[in-house]
Amino acid sequence: MDSGSEGQARNLKNHIAELESRLAHPHHWTEGENKQNAEKLRQLIFERQRLISIQHDDLNDFDR
Repeated sequence: MDSGSEGQARNLKNHIAELESRLAHPHHWTEGENKQNAEKLRQLIFERQRLISIQHDDLNDFDR
């Protein structure tokens, strides 16, 4: 993995952690903000899974 994708993965991990924290304390946010946070978290988790899948495929290609 190159430094650009490492940075992207680190930023993604940090953003997911921030949104999880926000959702763990919903009383600090409006209902609309909570819905936005939940949707953004869903999207980021999907993106993380996509990146993991791509990395896994790249490693499998390396082994061939």
